[in-house]
Amino acid sequence: IGEPGLNGITRLAMSRCLRLGGDAPASRAWADDTVSLAQRAGYQHLLGQALIERSQALWLCGDADGATADLRQAVALLAPLQANLDLARATLVLAAQLYAQSDPAAGPAWLEAVRRITLGGYAFLLEQERAQAFPLLAANLSQGDETAQAASAKLLMHLERVPPPALHIRALGCFEVRQGRRLVPEVAWRHRRAGELGRASCRERVYLCV
Repeated sequence: IGEPGLNGITRLAMSRCLRLGGDAPASRAWADDTVSLAQRAGYQHLLGQALIERSQALWLCGDADGATADLRQAVALLAPLQANLDLARATLVLAAQLYAQSDPAAGPAWLEAVRRITLGGYAFLLEQERAQAFPLLAANLSQGDETAQAASAKLLMHLERVPPPALHIRALGCFEVRQGRRLVPEVAWRHRRAGELGRASCRERVYLCV
């Protein structure tokens, strides 16, 4: 219908879908398009969200400098708007990217991310960004300074209160388990006897129903 906000949301969804599917160049193209649309429309909030998404696509494409630059710009745009959820996500992803680059700024960025996440009650963001967030959390719990360890322990307590993602089990035709949107890899079931029993039990029920 030509409404810029809806157009932007659709483009962001396409970018996320392609990124999660492993097609980083296509994800970047959709994110670039969203950035351009938001700039033309003057939608600062959408522009901040688009920069966060594009940073993650750029990171997967190997452009670390471009990724961190987008995140810093997103934070600068979103802070005056008090878009706290998006700010928490941006600072979390920024801290993770800086940590992966062994950048000294990763420590302060992590503390800022923890502050925003705990104040806003956004611990679920760690689950949504688990590939980047969990290694960072583990590192600060075990290797960080005392301030980082205390902040990380507090964040872990918040995370423990977040309900785990629902399990979706598919057993007709093939066996597949997803925790939220994350596929549990086949190898995980081989490591646990309980997993094998669960698979066998699930298949038995399906066969009986058929």
